[in-house]
Amino acid sequence: MDADRGSDRGERRAGGVFFLNGLRPAAGRPGVPGEVIYFDPRSLDWTRMRLSHREWLTWSVSGELPHFYDGLLWPRWREDVAALRSDQWIAVLPSF
Repeated sequence: MDADRGSDRGERRAGGVFFLNGLRPAAGRPGVPGEVIYFDPRSLDWTRMRLSHREWLTWSVSGELPHFYDGLLWPRWREDVAALRSDQWIAVLPSF
């Protein structure tokens, strides 16, 4: 991966991908260099988080993450994810 274009900051086991834009964000991705963006599985599009990497790290451990995923996660998601091994994932198809 070209570091100038960006880097993956966190893949949620169910819930999208957070990405840190590099110096030259790739075509099709919104935001500015150094901004964290999110690939939303509901819209199948990138969403600007309007957060720097430092701000995103603070936010991601603040306890607000479950609220961010309201409407996306199912009632037993915590138990289902806790039962996964580190090499397992859950594939979720978006509902339209």
